[in-house]
Amino acid sequence: MNDPVQTRIPREDFIALHRVSKSYGDSGAVRDVLKSLDFTIAEGAFVALLGRSGAGKSTLLNLLGGLDVPTSGEIHIAGTRLDVLDDDARTLYRRRHIGFVFQSYNLVPTLNVLDNVMLPMELAGTKKGDDSGPRSQARALLAEVGLGDRHAEWPDRLSGGEQQRVAIARALAHQPMLLLADEPTGNLDYSTGRTVMDLLHRLVRETRTTMLVVTHDRDFLQASDRIVRMHDGRMVDISYDEAVAS
Repeated sequence: MNDPVQTRIPREDFIALHRVSKSYGDSGAVRDVLKSLDFTIAEGAFVALLGRSGAGKSTLLNLLGGLDVPTSGEIHIAGTRLDVLDDDARTLYRRRHIGFVFQSYNLVPTLNVLDNVMLPMELAGTKKGDDSGPRSQARALLAEVGLGDRHAEWPDRLSGGEQQRVAIARALAHQPMLLLADEPTGNLDYSTGRTVMDLLHRLVRETRTTMLVVTHDRDFLQASDRIVRMHDGRMVDISYDEAVAS
């Protein structure tokens, strides 16, 4: 298993992509999804990512989350070259340092709410505790998201908004450096989505977690530090007015 390649980077380059490209297909039908991206994100920043379907947003999240590797280029996160790690090393890095919030919640139906929240801590190698340590931290997170009294409930007994709140608690349980979110309010009505957005925004700020969220939700766009649009495999910073006009 490869060791992480450590580099010294300035705070504003907490995440840095250098000439990152990603292509799919064989020589007869190659599709270039990302094209020589140069892109940085500052530590603790809340960045909103826009783009039409097929623009490469999910591909970028997969690369930053260590679920895939680029065809070429370098990906640095907090001083670690993610692109040179083998599968096992990327899996360990992801479990320890990356959190995910998906549109479809992705809770484990055979685990109760508390065990769902504790799952990332277990995968990262943290041992279970009874009334202290991981179990206590998970209960505290559930209280933070307003579900402290639902810890023994099964996911299918919760509303969509409640399931997404559990998913947020789970994503932050192992105290990740980077949180990746893919349309986290896409399946929710406006009122519930606003509640989830406010909650996610507050928790990310409190924990000083760097966050990249794929969204077209105006509330997320307004709350973000930076808005980036992906088009034709490339990225450009845009204003809030440009974002809502598109």
